[in-house]
Amino acid sequence: MENIISAKNDIVFKAVFVRDKELLRGFLNDVVGLTIASVDDITILNPEITPDLVGQKFARLDINARAGNDNINIEMQTYRDRSFVERDLFYWAKMYSDSLKGGDDYSDLRRTISVSVLDFNLFDCPGYHSEFCIMEKNRLEVLTDMLSMHFYELKKIKGIEENLNISDKKLLWLQLIKANREEEFKMLEESGNALIRRGVKTIYDVNADDNVREMIRMEEKRLLDQTYALNQAKREGREEGIGIGREEGIGIGREEGIGIGKESERVRLMSLWRDKGFSEEQIKELLGE
Repeated sequence: MENIISAKNDIVFKAVFVRDKELLRGFLNDVVGLTIASVDDITILNPEITPDLVGQKFARLDINARAGNDNINIEMQTYRDRSFVERDLFYWAKMYSDSLKGGDDYSDLRRTISVSVLDFNLFDCPGYHSEFCIMEKNRLEVLTDMLSMHFYELKKIKGIEENLNISDKKLLWLQLIKANREEEFKMLEESGNALIRRGVKTIYDVNADDNVREMIRMEEKRLLDQTYALNQAKREGREEGIGIGREEGIGIGREEGIGIGKESERVRLMSLWRDKGFSEEQIKELLGE
């Protein structure tokens, strides 16, 4: 198959693991270290991938699942934003708190596990897997196992052509997600791992799905439109900032060319960008704050 879209694409990633819960069970057991006995023990709480969801600004195509008494959130993240860690912790906290319903006791809270597969480097270390928990700083004593956050950095992993280790199941799964060429998929198929071979077939099946392809096209268009709008807003900010500086003699402000003018002008620019649908974080970035 030509033009294979890898599972690093969040739409393909979710489609693969939602379509085949046996793959999801294998991934969680081999990569995260869980011991899920059967797919019957897994419930996917948000299996839908719809064009409406894909078209939303800043939509998260994560997988919310329940396995036994555990809450699990799995996400493929391609781009790093400035508040990624804070956002990830927020979603963990929300999933943890949502597990307690009215009338429940605190003992009914579920262990909550966050799994983030990243196509960028987040930590300054050679290891590709980092796991965080709540721990006493000096004694290194773990307070509780109710919080677990896993990060897997794909850019620290060599391709299967450079590093084929059939005994390392965790590595094979991540190489499966990273693979985007027929030669790589062929090597994965020949690894002797039945689940990895099954994963290759599912990625091919997802790629052959016209509905998935159309949603990927829509997502690419949305990202292009968003990038254009951001660049256009920056250009407008430069032009207006320069104009303000010339008219009021306060000069040109920040590196992007946004003038530091009167507070009323700053408020006006913020209002203009809000009307165009930008988030508060994006507006701060445009202002250089």
